[in-house]
Amino acid sequence: MLFCKKTYGIIFTTMENTVVDVRKNGLEVELFDRSNWSINPDDSAKTAQWYPSQRIIIEKSDNERYPSVLINLDTFPQDQVGATSI
Repeated sequence: MLFCKKTYGIIFTTMENTVVDVRKNGLEVELFDRSNWSINPDDSAKTAQWYPSQRIIIEKSDNERYPSVLINLDTFPQDQVGATSI
């Protein structure tokens, strides 16, 4: 599924992905597209509860250390965690 978000007149498209594996007590997440993510330790309690097949989208973040945000579409409220690609 393709998501569109309009910000400051620019349209960003985000592809939906799914969780394949969560490792190291939530500090690492692998997605279906084979990308691997290092999770902000402050957010690892959330990702430790994630499980395979949950739907994820990835957005940019202003945080230099964790420049991406993984958003779990299957949690309520939606978990948003800081992440960097590894």
